[in-house]
Amino acid sequence: MLNFVYRIFMTLGATLGMIGLYAIKAHWIIYPYIPFWLTGAGIFLLSGCISFVCLSAGKSLHRDEIKACSDIQLMDHEMIRPYCLYMVLAIVAPDVISFGFVYFLVFVLHYKLQSQFCNPWFLFAGFHFYRVKTIVGTEIFLIAQGKVVRRPDGINIFALRRYNNSTYIGYRKT
Repeated sequence: MLNFVYRIFMTLGATLGMIGLYAIKAHWIIYPYIPFWLTGAGIFLLSGCISFVCLSAGKSLHRDEIKACSDIQLMDHEMIRPYCLYMVLAIVAPDVISFGFVYFLVFVLHYKLQSQFCNPWFLFAGFHFYRVKTIVGTEIFLIAQGKVVRRPDGINIFALRRYNNSTYIGYRKT
């Protein structure tokens, strides 16, 4: 149950920015004295807050380790592309019903396909996205904190947490 709630919040943190951007585009006014752009920016920043809370909570996930790998590829640019597409979808949605349908689809697909979890807020927290191939040939997705790792022997992660069967989050300190 806890993993389900954690995954919902991870998905919400990654996709809530769409709602904030749509709120600005559609001039949503929640309270008469709060301008629409402040409402949208607040929702957008809420997605960042949720993401940072999820990063902190991720330290309580199951511990694991990578002993060695044969290949590592930095995936920061490739992981940002879908997020940019989410923002374009929020901007081009003609009405709230269309946007709601698109957001629901993005949310469900993001939740179901979290084997390659991406959240651009993690970049602001000093994390990078990697595709790692282990010595036995298994490919995993790694979200690791710290400097960019360019070589397989450069992996030095002190606290690795298992997000799911193919995604790991690496922290500098436990």
